[in-house]
Amino acid sequence: MQNPHLGTNHINGLNLQHLEWSPAGLPMVWLTGMGHTPFVFQDIIPAFSSNFHCFAFSRRGHGRSDAPTDGDYSPQTLASDVLTFLDHLNLTDVVLVGHSIAGNEMTLAATLQPWRFRALIYLDAAYDRSGVLDRIRKDPLQSGQASPQPHTPEEFRHNAQQQYGFWTHALEADLQNMLLETEGRLHLRPLASSLLPATDQHQPDYTGIQCPALAIYALFPEDHPTEDDASQQQVAFRSEVMVPWQQASIQQFKTQCKEGQVLEWSQTHHYFFLSDPQRTVEAIRCFLR
Repeated sequence: MQNPHLGTNHINGLNLQHLEWSPAGLPMVWLTGMGHTPFVFQDIIPAFSSNFHCFAFSRRGHGRSDAPTDGDYSPQTLASDVLTFLDHLNLTDVVLVGHSIAGNEMTLAATLQPWRFRALIYLDAAYDRSGVLDRIRKDPLQSGQASPQPHTPEEFRHNAQQQYGFWTHALEADLQNMLLETEGRLHLRPLASSLLPATDQHQPDYTGIQCPALAIYALFPEDHPTEDDASQQQVAFRSEVMVPWQQASIQQFKTQCKEGQVLEWSQTHHYFFLSDPQRTVEAIRCFLR
């Protein structure tokens, strides 16, 4: 497997890191979901690095990138970081790929400078996330007893493995670059308190996108309640809150994005590019053809 080069650029007053694969072909820039580092993509990007000049970008406050002292993580500022990053590297005709919360900054960047982008690819990312704080408050899983705070790499890894239900080389590398040490204690950056309030007030608008765009959605499963009260509450929350929200987001993208294509995948989950990389690679290649 090809090893990427780690680089740093001074973007809007911050030093932001990126990984870079073989400098040949059209540029392809990958944006992570909340909390993750560019290393989360290192198992899938090599499938494209023979045809594209690939970068995986670490937004402000993520991984080893600087965090802003003013706490500005608004989608508009994050989009400005992306565009400034492309300016510094003189990248045009860009294929922009983003996972999860990256959808907001992707859409804004492509709307502000439509001439710069060749295609957009949303990996479970094209959602209207406004109102996210209210949805979190309604989630029965959020009201349960807090888990003990991990202190060792093994404990962080165990918690992550339980969250994903699997483990990969990329997730291990990602975890190693997410962990920070302060006064001898390991911890993760508390990004949710900074990113989510700004996201909570932002509604995407896909009408300004002028290039082809692919949105892949991981459909929520149809769970069946058991006699357990917690299970019944979780199934009700998913069917009454999350599924309507997801379907409204899908319909918005279909309606507003004039060159948009949608793939709705069942029996998968939010990190399908990690659990089923070959299917993801084939879908992206088919779209780009």
